Amino acid sequence: QHSADTKLNARRKQTFCELCGQRNELAEYFYKLDNNMLELEDEIESHNEQNPDNQKKLQLSHRYCSYHKPKHKNGCTWNSAYKSALHSKDQFENEFQRLQLHIVRVEELKVISRDELVDLYFYHFLQDKCVTQEQSDAFFHYVRDNFNYPIVLKEETERLIHEAAVRLTGAGTTLGADDIGKLRDIARHMVDSRLTDSKKRMLVLKKQGFNQRQIADKLTEIEGRTISSQAVSKALKSVDSDFNI
Repeated sequence: QHSADTKLNARRKQTFCELCGQRNELAEYFYKLDNNMLELEDEIESHNEQNPDNQKKLQLSHRYCSYHKPKHKNGCTWNSAYKSALHSKDQFENEFQRLQLHIVRVEELKVISRDELVDLYFYHFLQDKCVTQEQSDAFFHYVRDNFNYPIVLKEETERLIHEAAVRLTGAGTTLGADDIGKLRDIARHMVDSRLTDSKKRMLVLKKQGFNQRQIADKLTEIEGRTISSQAVSKALKSVDSDFNI
């Protein structure tokens, strides 16, 4: 229960930061408050008790996380992380939408980007990160064949089913369509690490066995600009290891 003197508008949207997958400051505040993890309020109350003539107010953003808040804590200087992320917001939203669409029935190759190589990139990137239909079926058959219905999830039964879920589907470690925060964080990381569509095409062609000269020739044709094998080499070396396929 929130204290009466905690003046916050709880009706504001309490979701994710507009620029990444972290909770916005207001949502994070309520999360920590509800889980007895809050320290900020105590610090402010202590300061106000010691400095009655210099009271601090709790100012939380319902749009951004603490990292992407427009201004620093002093309220005077602009946050460069905010400026950079805001500049690339459209690209971030585009990558997030692609991830959302490709993660549904991840084992199926989809036509979403109107670019075969870009769609192939997302297909390969997500394959080892999501529960496939085959894995879901394996878990279903395990439960059906080993337990009598109705199943009461407690003690040894609960332990066995949980272990099977982790073993057969990677539950807790894999991505799903409802992992909005994680998908948004991946999208933000893609943009911040400058994983362009051109680099995605290069990674797919490399996976298909093409050498750098062949990749350069194909991309020159696809993108309508001259791309050298040296440029391909430099671009591939710059790709964050998290995004290799």
